[in-house]
Amino acid sequence: MIPVDVPLAKQLLNASGLAYSVGNNAITASKYWPGSGLHDDKRLNQITVGIDSVLIGQTNDGVVVSFQGTMPPNAADPSDAIASADNWFNDFDLVLKTVSYSTGSVHTGFANSLDNLWAGLCSAIKSVYQNGGKILITGHSKGGALAALAAKRLIFENVLPAGVIPTAVFTFGAPRAGDEDFAAAYDAAMPNHWRFEHRNDIVPHLPPRPAVFELLKLLRNFPALSDLFNEITVPLGDYTSVGNLCFLDWSNQLEQDDTTLLEFEREGRLIIAGEELVTDHFVDAYISAM
Repeated sequence: MIPVDVPLAKQLLNASGLAYSVGNNAITASKYWPGSGLHDDKRLNQITVGIDSVLIGQTNDGVVVSFQGTMPPNAADPSDAIASADNWFNDFDLVLKTVSYSTGSVHTGFANSLDNLWAGLCSAIKSVYQNGGKILITGHSKGGALAALAAKRLIFENVLPAGVIPTAVFTFGAPRAGDEDFAAAYDAAMPNHWRFEHRNDIVPHLPPRPAVFELLKLLRNFPALSDLFNEITVPLGDYTSVGNLCFLDWSNQLEQDDTTLLEFEREGRLIIAGEELVTDHFVDAYISAM
């Protein structure tokens, strides 16, 4: 496996954090701004439609497209964080649907969010792209799922100049965006996708695969998550992760081997992880681990 570009990953993680400031006139005041590498000029685009937002700007190397995730709760209050995760999971339509830009099926809520942003997103990319520059797509949490869908759609719809496709996708704590057929089509079209997942962050395990559905139901015994998993009565479909795993493990070491043994260990630890199921999901938790 090709080693991930860690400095670039850190830059895009900061850009992912910065996307949470879209719409509040505080982009350059954000603590994530210095590390994002974005230029502060008139070509920095902020697009918001309803609850969905994306930030498009230039760096020295090209264009960064950073999708906003679900707005986080107060990181200092884990119970508040867990309650927010419950709401996040129940707020979206988890049924799989077909889309025009890929084989397989994708998460209905995420596909609808991308539809909301699509026209403005395409216009903004065209306005800032310069020939020969990179196009990097990123996002944390829900934003990571939207990043994957957007990359596939940009390739399929030939939105960019002739021969230009996204250079790479970096996601952080992203939920799964589609089923096994979508994942296969996506990975074939976009091999340069780096999927960062941190320790006991539960979001990358959602929506749950059928193989671990019964295991995750044990989390009903954790009071703060009982409402979340009581809502799940049947497997939601064959949701499958995309991209190359970059796992930030329990010693803050980066592992790039996506082995069955590691998968079993991670899923087993979820049962005893407690509040870390959500606190390991925060952008700052990823920054500390990297």
